[in-house]
Amino acid sequence: MAMAAVANDVEPNSISMEEGETGGDDTNNNNSAATIMAMRRKEKRKMLKKMKRKQLRREKALKEREEEEARLNDPEEQLRLLRLEQEEAERMERDRREFEEREMRFLQELELKKKREEEEEEQRRKLREESRTNLVRISEFSPIFVSFVMIGFSYLMELWMVLKFVLVVS
Repeated sequence: MAMAAVANDVEPNSISMEEGETGGDDTNNNNSAATIMAMRRKEKRKMLKKMKRKQLRREKALKEREEEEARLNDPEEQLRLLRLEQEEAERMERDRREFEEREMRFLQELELKKKREEEEEEQRRKLREESRTNLVRISEFSPIFVSFVMIGFSYLMELWMVLKFVLVVS
């Protein structure tokens, strides 16, 4: 209401500015005075609407706060919230354990894969050594025979690698 009282007060400068714009004619003065009065009523209505909306917002916020307080002070609500917190903690613990188990399985699989690769590399190394020792023994034969055996051996090694890859993939 205090704001409405302020709206009733008329500033002399605003009236004189309105009169100055209309040219100062008497008929225009009457029209501009009516316009000023209409503007004042419009401003009053606008101000009252604004104050009502503000008061409604305040009352609504107060009511919501009171309802929230009452709900939080309710023993059943407190039990429900406590139960929800416990369930959330249990779910998080379960998720953490599952993650750790998956991670452990992954690391074990990675270790097994590395071990298999090392064993295969060791087998290849042994085969190369055997082939070299065999080539030394075969060197007594003709050079054409040795080159033929080397070419055949390299094809066998490639075939063995392809088969190994197919078996690992499938």
